[in-house]
Amino acid sequence: MRLPKLVSSKYFIFLVLLTVVSVALFFPEVANARPGGGHSYSGGSSSGGSGGGNGGAAVLFELFFRIFLFLPPFVQIILILSIIVSVIWYHLRHQGGDDPVHNHVQSSGMDAYHFQQNQLANQAKQQKIDALILRDPAFSEILFLDFSHSLYHKFYTTINTPTIRSILPFLSDNIKLFMRSDMAKTSPRTEVVVANMQISDIVIMDEQIKIIVDFQSNYSTLQNDKNYRHILKERWVLVRNIKTMSTSPEGLRDLACPNCGAPNDFNDAGVCGSCNTLIEAGEMNWMLDKIILQEHQHYRADTLGTYAPEVGTNAPTIIDPYLKEKGAQFIALHQLEDPAAYWGTFMEKVVETTYQTMYKAWSDRDDWKSVRHLLSDRLYEANAFWIHLYQEKGYFNRLENITLEHIEPARITMDNNYESITVRVFASAIDYTEDNNGRLIGGNKQKPRSFTEYWTFIRKIGVEKPESAFDTTQCPNCGAPADQMSDTSVCGYCGTKTNLGDFSWVLSNIA
Repeated sequence: MRLPKLVSSKYFIFLVLLTVVSVALFFPEVANARPGGGHSYSGGSSSGGSGGGNGGAAVLFELFFRIFLFLPPFVQIILILSIIVSVIWYHLRHQGGDDPVHNHVQSSGMDAYHFQQNQLANQAKQQKIDALILRDPAFSEILFLDFSHSLYHKFYTTINTPTIRSILPFLSDNIKLFMRSDMAKTSPRTEVVVANMQISDIVIMDEQIKIIVDFQSNYSTLQNDKNYRHILKERWVLVRNIKTMSTSPEGLRDLACPNCGAPNDFNDAGVCGSCNTLIEAGEMNWMLDKIILQEHQHYRADTLGTYAPEVGTNAPTIIDPYLKEKGAQFIALHQLEDPAAYWGTFMEKVVETTYQTMYKAWSDRDDWKSVRHLLSDRLYEANAFWIHLYQEKGYFNRLENITLEHIEPARITMDNNYESITVRVFASAIDYTEDNNGRLIGGNKQKPRSFTEYWTFIRKIGVEKPESAFDTTQCPNCGAPADQMSDTSVCGYCGTKTNLGDFSWVLSNIA
């Protein structure tokens, strides 16, 4: 039975706005737990700039409050009851996961539009990457993103410190001018975590090549003896001389001197301390030329373990338009006689085994290092940061009844250095956070939470280790137990760095 219509549409809009403001004020801080689940608290302050606070919401609330005082008493009572019912309805509707009706509308409506736009954007981006590889055969999307990640981390952890000179050859005059501005002169950034990053566009001009990289990240600052966490969406523009070719993988990844390969040894003028060569920004390697801040929020870093509803679980999978073509190239490269059997083995031995191992290590919290050799540096470090916060608070994010329900291939890439396979995993788990005494902090101990994620595995070109031999408990190089891995993924038995894809598949990114 449907309820009768009691109020006009204009009155209902006013009620909804008031409810939204109330919900925003009383429930400002939410986060997704789970590795790959974001952990970037949404709520707090400003969007599209730095600083802010909840001033806008407070002004809006005050305006509604003044209007509220002039309403008849019976209307005030109806409004108060409506807000209470709306808040309860919201939490019941969103607790434990997605709403199937809402997701069906998304999938058939707005998500279908975004899906088409994503397909077109991915197609255009892949065409530009392929065109760049034709011009610069040593270029690798994976290596470039490693370089961008290293530069991002180094930039924010050294800005306003003397050690910024270690990356001066990778910064344009525009960025150096920005660093002298009042906006940049804030307290030092610590605990810099890149949650996600991707190339969004490539522009080839007459004298330069520009690559635009989108970052989702967060870092901490100390203000008035209080620790604040900042969540950012940024667009970085990196530029290089069009005649310059890509350097060796090691030099690109380590922000080393592009002339002699020595790492992080430059003076204030940009002269390498090892080869005494002046490294001009953008001439021998990529340089950061512009930072566009798209969104900025901050919150007091004293809450942890709250949950937000999963978004887009039932949305269509974003499949690379070139998946079929790249898949055929992959099959030919590895001379696969039975592609169907290969993909079945890859999904079971690589994806599912890594999935179960990683989520078990995350749930145990103190065993995260056991998966060091399975994850890229940036993925491991990003999640290690959140585990450290859980340890400090005495919290455990428990994942039980972990079920990998379905896997769909989404993208395959190959260049002269690396190959990658991206799959979308459909999964569910009992997902909740409790403290050391077993007190529930967030989540639900009974109801499974459904979610999907895009997982990207990478491997060096030329590695032909059978997927059936993939073993998460062993060093991929020497076969010794993976119980002596260092923080940098160097095996304690053979002394080899194990997570660069030199020996087997490595989980590089979760989105």
